[in-house]
Amino acid sequence: MRKKDGKVLIFTDLKTGIVDYLTESYSLYGAVNITGDVPTAGGVREDLRQRFQRDPKTRILIATTTMNEGVDLTAATAVIDLSIPLTPAERWQRWKRSARPGEIKKERVDAYTLYTTVPGPQASLEQALLDMVDAKERIVTYLMKGMQVSLEELQTYDKTEKVPRIVRAITSPSKAVFSYFLRWRGVGSESAKRRMNSCPELSKFIADLYPSFSMTRNAADIYIPIIERLEEKRELKDKVDIGCGPGMLGYFLNQATTGIDINPDMLEIGRKLFPDNTLLEGSMHSLPLEDRVADLTLCSLAYQMTEPKKERAQALMEMSRILRHDGYSIITVPGKYMSDSDINKFEVVANKYGFSVVEHTLDQGKSKIDVYVLHKTHKAKSNKTYNLRWQGDPGGKGK
Repeated sequence: MRKKDGKVLIFTDLKTGIVDYLTESYSLYGAVNITGDVPTAGGVREDLRQRFQRDPKTRILIATTTMNEGVDLTAATAVIDLSIPLTPAERWQRWKRSARPGEIKKERVDAYTLYTTVPGPQASLEQALLDMVDAKERIVTYLMKGMQVSLEELQTYDKTEKVPRIVRAITSPSKAVFSYFLRWRGVGSESAKRRMNSCPELSKFIADLYPSFSMTRNAADIYIPIIERLEEKRELKDKVDIGCGPGMLGYFLNQATTGIDINPDMLEIGRKLFPDNTLLEGSMHSLPLEDRVADLTLCSLAYQMTEPKKERAQALMEMSRILRHDGYSIITVPGKYMSDSDINKFEVVANKYGFSVVEHTLDQGKSKIDVYVLHKTHKAKSNKTYNLRWQGDPGGKGK
């Protein structure tokens, strides 16, 4: 109202006890309202609309969903959603009553959404509803714009056997995340940063979807019982989640952990998802932590993304470095990612870096995940890096 010609359009799904109260409260600004009770016959509703459009003394219009569609309310310089619409389409219909070609032109329209919050990490019902609407809009935008692919992948899409896979990849958020990270196998930190910077919208989109990624939950169903079993032997007080995404270890365990990820969008989502976590930006092969600060490290569904010639070995050395003696490291990778010779070499290299392999299981859970449990039993025997290219890497041949 401080703007010279400012006018406000307020939308609410609730009429009783709301519309009349607001109209009376803002009578100083000539507030009027249009609800389903205001007839269209005799031009009554149109007269009210014209007052808002033309009369400088009528500066506020309170409307229910009767004014959501097809109505010119271009006098408004601000639109307020007093109640949250259930779909992105309804939200845009409200906003576009003012931001559309019409009788009155202006430089901008400010849109506001009001919602309650509650103490603690639990979202209010209105916050959850707003998140749902935002997620719907992101998914629709993604499906309309598609996902960026490399030239190499694009050239393979003429193979008819891949078409069903492409179709299935866009049918759910989980499959969208899976398809995205499938192309990150063995890329390494520098390539990962370039990819995120080249398409920041896609990076944010995937980060938003990641907490609902089913494969992440399936992996947690495997490693959480392992952690519980290990803690029967000794307390694993300080836990570090490497390649944590939005800090999924702390989220699934419901306890504070330290998470490290290269993607700041993931960390931003994680700080809202589970605020008790300490989340740090960093790469797997150069962890931003001091020596011997952890009793457990987890690297779930991320280790295969390291560059295989040097980074993969360096990441293993880093896990060993930050672990205290008698600590444990759990690594999960997609099933059948490693050949028998890959497995043998990995175990030999892990031993050089201070680990004993105490458990190795294949094709676990709904997502068929391979799991390694490493025990920090001795000092590292080597600081040399080894080529750990695996058969699941692009161009990998299991050597």
